[in-house]
Amino acid sequence: MDDFKLLFSLNGRITRSQYLLNYFLLILPLRICGLILAHIISKSPNDFSYFVGIILILLSAWMGIAVAVKRLHDLDWSGWLAIIEMIPFANLLLVGALCCLRGTDGTNRFGDEPIIDQPPRNLGLTYGALLLRLWLAVRAIQTGIEKYAGTTMSDQPVTIDGAANSYGLSAASSAKEYALSHYHGVPAALVDKFKAEPLMKSYTVMGVHIDPLKIYDIVLGPALLVLGITILLGIASRTSLFLLGLLYISLTWGLILIKQDDGVSWLGIHMIMIVMALMLAQYNRLAIFKKW
Repeated sequence: MDDFKLLFSLNGRITRSQYLLNYFLLILPLRICGLILAHIISKSPNDFSYFVGIILILLSAWMGIAVAVKRLHDLDWSGWLAIIEMIPFANLLLVGALCCLRGTDGTNRFGDEPIIDQPPRNLGLTYGALLLRLWLAVRAIQTGIEKYAGTTMSDQPVTIDGAANSYGLSAASSAKEYALSHYHGVPAALVDKFKAEPLMKSYTVMGVHIDPLKIYDIVLGPALLVLGITILLGIASRTSLFLLGLLYISLTWGLILIKQDDGVSWLGIHMIMIVMALMLAQYNRLAIFKKW
């Protein structure tokens, strides 16, 4: 069974080891990231981080049900018991049972006994590939989310000895929030520097006005988010890593123009990590779509 069917299909059987690896190394981390984005970082349902968090929660919920159904099938139990996965506290009992109970031998009513593919020869390289993939994915996703960060101002009552004052005194306070309206692909502090560079000037080709800085400002945040998510989920990992590398090269070119040497150095380290991840691609596990 390939990883895409394992994570999304409700048919077939999987073993305890397949369930453990996918649940604790992919599904549970995704769910935790979603909860953090939706309920800790987000300030309101209108925030972009809330939207991303809900998507990750729903995605991990379906994956959790899919692997639970197939593990139940391996025990020759009804897949409908996977609904317990959605019930707080009761789901802990289900996960414990699915992790510990051995499946039925041979063929049962849900299919043949699952056959495990031979794992990579070097477990250390497998762990290394997973860590690099997670680090690069989280780095890209959080950088993309920060493109939607902004500040809101509000008046808060002045406290005296830890309690709100009775004189009606208030002071302006600021708070960080994430929302689509705050989007800024290129940091405002760098926009003027880029505009002053001759190689970043807008130009016209066959009557079409092209502004490279404006285009880059629009696509940078979404590109980081999409590539980060595809790398995290293992969707065409090698191609996604290659495209992320090209994106970092373009960022390096821009930072060289405005002499941001520290940023160039950091991106150079990122490029080394991407090359390492590509070299370890054969050891990459828990990928939804391994081709490319």
